[in-house]
Amino acid sequence: MGFIKVLIICFLFVLPAEALNSLNKVRASFPAALDSEETTNKLFDQLHVYIEENDPMIQGYIGALYTLKAKHSFNPMSRLYYLRKGMGLINAAINKNQGSAELRMLRYRVESKAPGVLIPEKHLADDRKSLLNYLTQTTPAKENVSLVQAVSASLQEEKDLSENHKQLISKRLLQCKQF
Repeated sequence: MGFIKVLIICFLFVLPAEALNSLNKVRASFPAALDSEETTNKLFDQLHVYIEENDPMIQGYIGALYTLKAKHSFNPMSRLYYLRKGMGLINAAINKNQGSAELRMLRYRVESKAPGVLIPEKHLADDRKSLLNYLTQTTPAKENVSLVQAVSASLQEEKDLSENHKQLISKRLLQCKQF
């Protein structure tokens, strides 16, 4: 009986470590998935097995991968299904972890690119405000440099940013180059 308890405890700690490892691989390869259906499907298969982990970050990235599946799909019904499924997962993840700049960046990127008619409830203004607050309060460091770069790049495409916000983004990107 003691051996089984130890085995169960080991299993509980190994699975989340594997899920985190897969999440980190997805984070690193995510930009390549933007333009590659093959990469999107590979990352989706790698991470989707952890959907039951109930981790908002995993849920958010699975949602983002669903939206990329929509982008790469030719069938209009599949596109709509994947987009709605993905946005549902991203929104649910943000509801669990509203302070996550990474999750808000994912949603911001999807909503800013998708036609408004396909996403009836857009959160662009709230997410933009949250991401700008993140950049204001965060100085790039070794452990967050990739997120600061990604958030900055997402916002850099925004046309109606104030001059102060544009300068902040440029400053953060320049600071990231130190790492």
